[in-house]
Amino acid sequence: MTSKRFFTPPFETEKSLMHRLSGMYEEVQVTTVEGIGCFRCSKKA
Repeated sequence: MTSKRFFTPPFETEKSLMHRLSGMYEEVQVTTVEGIGCFRCSKKA
């Protein structure tokens, strides 16, 4: 049986996620829990 490979590279890192969100939002908070990235953002005015 072969795996279905739902998740394919490239994977987002905490640093790259923070960088990408910072370009779109004014306030960005990023935390990670094991393999999950959690973020909270506020719109730019």
